[in-house]
Amino acid sequence: MQKTNTNGSGFLIALLALIVLALAGMLYLEKAKVPATQAGASVIDIDGSTYAKVAEIEGGLAASLSDSGDADFVVYEGATWVKVNGQPVEVMVVNRPDCGQPCDTSQVIATMKQIMTPALVVNEIDIESERGQALAAEFNLTHVPSYFVGTTVEQSDFYEQGAQALKKGSESELYFVDGTQFRFPKGQLINPPVFDAEGDYTIGSDDAPVKVVEFYAFECGYCNKFYTENKATITELADAGDIQFIVKDFPLWGDSNHLAAACFGQQGKFWEAHDDMFENSTAWSRATDGGAAYYDGLITKLGIDKDQYEACLVDPAVKAEIAADQAEGRSYGVTGTPALFVGSQFVPGAISPEQLKAMVEAAK
Repeated sequence: MQKTNTNGSGFLIALLALIVLALAGMLYLEKAKVPATQAGASVIDIDGSTYAKVAEIEGGLAASLSDSGDADFVVYEGATWVKVNGQPVEVMVVNRPDCGQPCDTSQVIATMKQIMTPALVVNEIDIESERGQALAAEFNLTHVPSYFVGTTVEQSDFYEQGAQALKKGSESELYFVDGTQFRFPKGQLINPPVFDAEGDYTIGSDDAPVKVVEFYAFECGYCNKFYTENKATITELADAGDIQFIVKDFPLWGDSNHLAAACFGQQGKFWEAHDDMFENSTAWSRATDGGAAYYDGLITKLGIDKDQYEACLVDPAVKAEIAADQAEGRSYGVTGTPALFVGSQFVPGAISPEQLKAMVEAAK
């Protein structure tokens, strides 16, 4: 009995079907007269309907529809385009071209495609350009990249669900997207930060060319990791006159530990207490007495006047200083810890000694 090569014939049928589909899509697009200016774009308009590019064609034949289900699609310029609801949404990104990796927008744009629409038309605006400066002034921008959307967002489902994240301009027909609600990274400050270091604890000279500011919380494991791994590097850079390291309070779950450190500081023992609290964090964080025994031991260890220490703990002025640090951090976009500022560069999260040295060198 002669065997029939069903696999081969099936492949040929599928291949022919894909070719027909591709040709039909191209003819349809040709008939629709897609503007030449849209070639290579991520969004196209076909007879009043919006199509978004979702996948490249493998070998010019096999289309991947990437969760498009039964959506209408066409093939054009070697890519698959899926019909989406609503109109394209224009996204304008105010950015600094020479910012590099900290100002990369790819992840944020991917997120915006998920929460708004796949049909985004993205354009970048240089913060130093006339329009960039105008938007910075109108919306009081502090960071780049900053994201804006056009008024067609009003026709999207996102407009009803996420309106609280949109701020309409008073002069331009744009909405500013408040990225803090979606944890968009803050790439770089537009203007170098001016921190009030009065009353803060520092390492290094006030005249150092680079200020390294850390907003920290004692209960933050990554703050512990950052300081423990970078302590020697911070001392080295400060001794060389390269940096002044400044710590600012940003407690996450109550301010009792920060109050304790401030009150040790009133008696000239802040850094000793600060380091000990990080090095022995389990002694107070897991204690059933809330850390009372640990702090009593630290009072004895550091030779602290206990009465003065206890009076400090209930001093409203000390508590207000901690709250002022938190407010200052929030004004620069701090939402979690550790949050570092190396010159004008904002760095959310712990970094290695090598990264810290490189960032200080770049900030000089």
